[in-house]
Amino acid sequence: MARFVLAGKADCPCYAKAEYLADTCQKCLPDFSLRKIPIHPEQWQAWLDQICFSNSWTHTHSPLVWREVGLGSKGLLLGGLSDFMEHCQAYYNMTVELPSELMLKISQENMAAILDQNQEQEHLHTIKPLHVWICSALSPVAPFLISELLCDPEILPKSSLISLHLLHPDLGLVLDQLRALQMETQDLAAPRLHQVSIYTSLLEAFTDADLVLFLDDGVPQTSKELDQDLDQGVDQDLKQLIAQDLDKYPGLDQGVDQGLDPSLDKGLDQECPRVNRKSFVTVATHLENHARVQIADKLKVRAQDVHGLLIWGDVCGRFFVDVQRAEVHNSDRGITPPGDLGLPLPHLLQLRSWCEMELQSPVSDHPGALCSAHNLLCVLKAWDSPGTVLSAGVHCSGLLDLPEGLVLSVPVRFSDGSWTFVSDLNLHKKIRETLLECTKEQTRNQD
Repeated sequence: MARFVLAGKADCPCYAKAEYLADTCQKCLPDFSLRKIPIHPEQWQAWLDQICFSNSWTHTHSPLVWREVGLGSKGLLLGGLSDFMEHCQAYYNMTVELPSELMLKISQENMAAILDQNQEQEHLHTIKPLHVWICSALSPVAPFLISELLCDPEILPKSSLISLHLLHPDLGLVLDQLRALQMETQDLAAPRLHQVSIYTSLLEAFTDADLVLFLDDGVPQTSKELDQDLDQGVDQDLKQLIAQDLDKYPGLDQGVDQGLDPSLDKGLDQECPRVNRKSFVTVATHLENHARVQIADKLKVRAQDVHGLLIWGDVCGRFFVDVQRAEVHNSDRGITPPGDLGLPLPHLLQLRSWCEMELQSPVSDHPGALCSAHNLLCVLKAWDSPGTVLSAGVHCSGLLDLPEGLVLSVPVRFSDGSWTFVSDLNLHKKIRETLLECTKEQTRNQD
């Protein structure tokens, strides 16, 4: 295999003739390989000086032709147009006759192509996509999340382009699965997708990150050994490494954890003290939605007709469903509020005891992939809707006289890329008891 490299000024007629000869050889000779490097005339001299210096060549004009003789070698210099023509005639018995008009036409086309290419590169440099990282990208949640994230204009509405980065630890079997997910994402042809990249190492993680989404690890396992490794704490070690790596990027705008294991959020205190805690939340929406379904079933209405539930406590343990701001719409319970107003749930006297007892039962079922993706997306929608009140697991240092290092679900509002605690609420006895029990439980676990 003869591998040749042809470089020259894009507007040079001699480069055009050498290109025409090389293309002819490549068409006629099966073992003739060609790589062309057209250079803008203003950049030609600097490029020529650099390539000649690095390869110890002496050459002064366009075009420049050399032969690649092996990986890592500097190549064999042939010379300019006349040298290349002599080589092709001597070794391949190939010659061409090219009229001057055609040489000029080819050189003009080459120059136009270079100008278009440079213009495209300049345009690409002006594009500022939102960089979204998805950790544990092989979780079953990821496909549902990616589809809605890219296709729903209500999610991240300020971002016209999204650059997606899929990260999953390399356990030996994930690279092919990541590539498959990358291809599926590209096949969506989503108008907001700028590019999608895959990573299996934390060494490259979170570069230029604007938003990081942490999913529960859900690699489709094919061996018992990998199952045992994950059960013995590989995932915990990974979360610790992630927290350490996040500390390299204290300017990160947002971070959302799926919420079924807040150990990553707790690790932020020890591993990345420079990261703004107000930019990270753990999803508690699954508890809120579960309670909405129960109330809707009790009142014979749709779940979407129940609004304003608040979750206090541990998203993975004990919690309290607060109905002090809850409203029910489209209910046939006697009173019909005017307009878009709902019926305040605490006013339904027959539900008070039920709300304080049965509604507080723990959620034992692990939410499925579709529900988990929906819960994450609800948080992202609220993040871009200033004034919206949502329950989320946050670092409670300095809130309600709670000790440092706790991650508990409380009502928050989002504004300017961070959350604030909703302070104008009645912290009645049940809420305080729940927070106290959660504090004792998390303190025991830390010890």
